[in-house]
Amino acid sequence: MTERPFRRAVPIPADQVDYLIATAARAPSVHNTQPWRFKVSRYKIELYADLRRKLRVDPLGREMLISCGAAVFIPASYGPDENSEGHGCSREDAGLPW
Repeated sequence: MTERPFRRAVPIPADQVDYLIATAARAPSVHNTQPWRFKVSRYKIELYADLRRKLRVDPLGREMLISCGAAVFIPASYGPDENSEGHGCSREDAGLPW
């Protein structure tokens, strides 16, 4: 396993925050419930499961967490562009084989 170089944290530009959240919100979710909430700070965007949107047919919340995983994965799979100052990750960073 190769060691990745340390990346210094840089603030996330506001236009990138809007884009990333809008992209995440388009992720597939169980029964289209979109069971997530976002918390934005200067250096990160956090996603939390919104338990108020958990369905009775999903008592353990398994499908809800899978939906949240899709919302995290979709924007993370986009590589950084020339304006993003290194935000996002490449397919290689995300562990994608293609």
